[in-house]
Amino acid sequence: MNLSTRMPIWLALVGNLVVVAVTVGLLGWNSAGGHAAARNTARFSALWCAIALAGPAVCQIFRNGSESRLIHAFVAAHSMHFLAVLAVLATYERAHIAARPGESVAVIAVGSLLMLGLAYTAAAARRLTRAIRSLTLYAASLIFFLAFYHHTVRPIRGIAALLAIALILRVTTSLTFRPAPARPA
Repeated sequence: MNLSTRMPIWLALVGNLVVVAVTVGLLGWNSAGGHAAARNTARFSALWCAIALAGPAVCQIFRNGSESRLIHAFVAAHSMHFLAVLAVLATYERAHIAARPGESVAVIAVGSLLMLGLAYTAAAARRLTRAIRSLTLYAASLIFFLAFYHHTVRPIRGIAALLAIALILRVTTSLTFRPAPARPA
């Protein structure tokens, strides 16, 4: 697979759309099906987060990779998760939003700003922008790690382990790997 093309972005976007379609197809569009779709899209997005986090190692393996494309793929997958969550909130959780408007807006705003910042800085060339990209990627990874590490379903905790492995790969590979400059989109 050529990771320097937009293929990873499309795989992440369409893949998470398939996750929604299969979940809703199996459970229906009701409160349980909508919530399951939101959970499943988060899990799929977490896998792309791990791939983006391990970007330097993944790019070395494929030898034609672009870390910025992997980050954009994660943002694409997570955008589908946001849409699933917004659909559930708008359809089934209006009372929750009314009861906790500040908390609801804060969670959506922080998550959206984190993803926008990550998308904007993915192909960063300047040192400060690269630092912001790293911080946002680490923050998103930490949020996923904590959510899955404490999950009540033990097999789901494997996603936390995958994120930890991705972090180790990133740190160890980044010590020796200097990616080629990103190509314009």
